[in-house]
Amino acid sequence: MKNTLQLFLIFVFCTNFSFAQKVKFEASIDRAVVAVGEEFTIVFSSNTDLPSFQSPSLEGFRIVSGPNYQNSVEIINGKTSVQTILSYTLTAIREGNLKIEPASITLKGKTYNTKPLAITVTASMIGSLSKESKKKIVAEGKSRS
Repeated sequence: MKNTLQLFLIFVFCTNFSFAQKVKFEASIDRAVVAVGEEFTIVFSSNTDLPSFQSPSLEGFRIVSGPNYQNSVEIINGKTSVQTILSYTLTAIREGNLKIEPASITLKGKTYNTKPLAITVTASMIGSLSKESKKKIVAEGKSRS
């Protein structure tokens, strides 16, 4: 009986308790209004690994960089926490009120989805300037030797 109790205690203390932790899987963007061609970042974060990450359709956007992964593990007073971040830098290729559909992950047979994200894409900042303003920007951008 004593050996069984010891084995049980070893099992309990050596297993990772993350299975009891509630899975968090969220998406966010660094701004909700961008101009056509302007870069912005979408971040998917979770308190677990993202082994089965399914990216949403990014129709209406061009991927500038990504997916970029960042993992961190923190152990404080015996409590382990994990954070996984996956990000993309995107640019919008057309104006309008666009929607980024949910991403998903599947863990232990259960699927988790992010909420959809709304982003407003306005006319290109350069495209909306007057001809005189454009000339000024171009002239100021030239080197003066």
